[in-house]
Amino acid sequence: MASAKSLRLLSYFVHIARAGSISGAAAELRLSSVVVSEALSELEAEMGVTLARRTTRSFALTPLGEAVLKKGTASLDAADAALTFGAST
Repeated sequence: MASAKSLRLLSYFVHIARAGSISGAAAELRLSSVVVSEALSELEAEMGVTLARRTTRSFALTPLGEAVLKKGTASLDAADAALTFGAST
């Protein structure tokens, strides 16, 4: 089972990918760009893979990053549905 920390890092990654930038995700999450960038680096280290190629001027998901985005989005959506299940019944 994934840890709460790993799920948080995955959530940040999904925000980054959807925003297309670390700074855009940081603004959405109301966190500093440094915190969000470090979270991405930590997730990559935890997984032992590179999820995105980033420079000061560009951001692009790797093919593996695209796959993780797809699975991660589905997983987080399922978690949201489970957590709101009681409110909708």
